[in-house]
Amino acid sequence: VADVPGDLETSLVRSWAGDGVTTVDGLVQVPLAILAGGTTESYRFELYIHDADGTQLFRDSWVREVSGRAAAYTETDASTMLESFRFGLRPGTYEIEILAYPTDAADLGVRQTLPVTAFAGRPVASDLFLATRVEPLVESSGGSWSLSRGGFGISAAARTVILEDDPELFYYIE
Repeated sequence: VADVPGDLETSLVRSWAGDGVTTVDGLVQVPLAILAGGTTESYRFELYIHDADGTQLFRDSWVREVSGRAAAYTETDASTMLESFRFGLRPGTYEIEILAYPTDAADLGVRQTLPVTAFAGRPVASDLFLATRVEPLVESSGGSWSLSRGGFGISAAARTVILEDDPELFYYIE
C-alpha cells in the first residue's frame, strides 16, 4: 500500500458484553484522497484481527461506492467517508489492521494498525463514546446513527468536532 494524501483516523471503543467477551466498536474516517490515484469511484475496506502471536483470527472486507459529487473532492483531506464495525474478543492483546484502497488500484491506499486489549474481567465502566448526538432509539426518531448501544442511537465519528455555532458534545458510557 503506497502513501497517499490523508490518513485513516480511527476510534476504538470497548465495552463489556458479558461471559468474558469485550465488544469493540470501531469508527474509521476514510480519506477520499485515496481515490485520486485510481479511476473508479469506489474503494475496498479491509479489516483484520491478529492475536498477540500474529495469527490472523478474522478478516472482513467490503466495497463502498462513493457518489460522483463526493469523489470530486479527492484533492482535499477534509473529505472522508465513515466506516464502522463491531466485533467481540476474549481477554488478551490483539492487533487490528485496517486498509482502504481504490477498487481498481490495491497498491494506492492507506493502512493502519492499532493495538487493542480486551478486558480481563468486567470493568467498572466501558470506554467513553464522544458524539455529536445521543438519543434514545425510538421508531419515530428517524435518526441516522453511526452506531447504537443499550437502546441509544449515537452519532459519532472517529474524530469528534465541536462547532462554534453548535457547541454540544454528548457522551455514552456503560
